[in-house]
Amino acid sequence: MNNEKINETNIEELITDKNRLLNEVQSAKLLGVSNQTLRQSIRYKGRIPFYRVNSRILYKVADILAYLEMCKVEPTS
Repeated sequence: MNNEKINETNIEELITDKNRLLNEVQSAKLLGVSNQTLRQSIRYKGRIPFYRVNSRILYKVADILAYLEMCKVEPTS
């Protein structure tokens, strides 16, 4: 899937395959942020672990989902 675009029809498939590795563009789209935000605000601050394979940066879907879970704010009553 590394060359496929992320859209609503394959998000569900991504979430079920938690070991899948995504490139920076795909990861940013899954998070709903720009590539620059992913690099500067998330990766450089160590908020999501990543893999460096030669010059490529890859993120595991499970790590992205864990980060999103950490960002969740529960409503107060």
